[in-house]
Order: sequence, then C-alpha cells, then structure tokens
Amino acid sequence: MVTLNSVSTTRYLRLYSFRTLTPTLQLVSLLLTGTLLQLGIFNLDSDSTV
Repeated sequence: MVTLNSVSTTRYLRLYSFRTLTPTLQLVSLLLTGTLLQLGIFNLDSDSTV
C-alpha cells in the first residue's frame, strides 16, 4: 500500500511539475528569442551605420 501510494504521488508530482514547467519554459524561450532578436536588430543597425 505504501509503495503504491508513493508511486501515485510521484506520478502526480511529475505530471504537476510537467504542466507547470512547460508554460514557464515557453515564456523563457520567448524572452530569450526576443532578446536575441533585439540584439540581432541592434547588430544589424550598427552594421548598417558602419
């Protein structure tokens, strides 16, 4: 019984962490892409001016 309960709790925690991690990872990826695009735009502007 204890092993079954522990397994069920671990599965629930895994699902919960996965569901909560996916949106955070998406936000982080969006922020990273945004900053990279901004840096790329700034680099393009500097290259065009120079």
